[in-house]
Amino acid sequence: MMDYFTVKGECKKEITVKKSRFIAYCFHIESIENAEEKIKEVQKLNYKATHNTYAYVSNPKGDVFRYSDDGEPSLTAGKPIYDSISGRNLTYTLIVVTRYFGGTKLGTGGLVRAYGQAAQDVLGEALIIKMQHNALFEIVVDYSSLGSVQNYFSSFDHIIEGMEYEEKVKIKICIPYGQKEPFMKGYTELTNGKQEIVELDEKFIEKKIF
Repeated sequence: MMDYFTVKGECKKEITVKKSRFIAYCFHIESIENAEEKIKEVQKLNYKATHNTYAYVSNPKGDVFRYSDDGEPSLTAGKPIYDSISGRNLTYTLIVVTRYFGGTKLGTGGLVRAYGQAAQDVLGEALIIKMQHNALFEIVVDYSSLGSVQNYFSSFDHIIEGMEYEEKVKIKICIPYGQKEPFMKGYTELTNGKQEIVELDEKFIEKKIF
């Protein structure tokens, strides 16, 4: 598993090209099934539209994807939408672009530009976030060692998930997965192996919003 970028929530943007309306919808999706549900929602909303084209990517590696021209000439609609998503290294992202024909044909080049522009513009409205792959640890530490342990934490990018003050202090902490091994090694050296550390799980955490 790895860090990945995606959109948060959903948004909408409309452009007009030679009297044709291109309405772009951008969604965060959790699965292929979720993507298909959203596509159907847009199709139902725009049942009088000339075309409802789309593209989505639904896993962090980017190798699960689909796009559709929905009756437009081959590769003039779905592919430029897909290129807009993949060009920003986004995953779990769906864009549907609805077209209401305005009476003037755009030609294949014009269609590619129009659909690509609609997709780029809606991504410009979207909140793009980084999901960081983390290791979740539980650490049990004596009160006498708490200060030095907390100082050690500060040398890593970390998030404290919780602290419980009982006979000892129980800490749940997330560390970026790529730093897991040096974190465990350094912690064992710091405490001479006398303080308990257990890896509980893996977790994705929202880190940045652009």
